[in-house]
Amino acid sequence: MTEMELRSMMRGYIQDATQSDVPNIMLLNRMMEDVEEYVNQRVIEDRIKQPKVKKPFHVGDKWRTNNLSTTPGGKTVFVEYTNGFIKEYDKIKYPSKFIDKIYKSGGPNIVKAWMDSDGA
Repeated sequence: MTEMELRSMMRGYIQDATQSDVPNIMLLNRMMEDVEEYVNQRVIEDRIKQPKVKKPFHVGDKWRTNNLSTTPGGKTVFVEYTNGFIKEYDKIKYPSKFIDKIYKSGGPNIVKAWMDSDGA
């Protein structure tokens, strides 16, 4: 159903509501069902149009500058850039300090940096 079709149906409901032989509650129920159908259709269309989420790029141990980041344990930190690229750094022992350093040294291309909520 398009927006134009929905508007046309609403006009019809308004015309019906002015007639005394049609119960207003029935009109309201029909109108709400049509609005729900339209909204649900729009939600589905919007989900289809959403861009696919890029898989984060895992930064390997050989590219790490802190020796602690090559030993097991710690948290995972993600950094998203303005071009949509996401880097994943694992085994971060001090994630708050790491994120602060990322923001200070990363320049204007960083959109956000965050720690994995699972603590992986």
